[in-house]
Amino acid sequence: MDAIGRETAYEYDGHLLVKEQQADGTEIFWQYDDNERCIETWRTGGVFHRLLEFDDRRKRVLVTTSRGFSYLFQKDDHDGITSVTDR
Repeated sequence: MDAIGRETAYEYDGHLLVKEQQADGTEIFWQYDDNERCIETWRTGGVFHRLLEFDDRRKRVLVTTSRGFSYLFQKDDHDGITSVTDR
């Protein structure tokens, strides 16, 4: 609950967060793959849309934004991020 009494609500599919409705009415959504990794997220109206593509063999995640920008995250053997490259 915020300072003026508005609540934020959360919706889950099992233990995975799939929707957040913020006190101001903004909704945030998440979708997951079969490995329970987030593969897509966006806000009401498609704002801040992100697609995440996982390359397990190369230990990379490509994140593409609704504005067409892409970022390649390189991971180590413990899933820590070792570098981020603009694409």
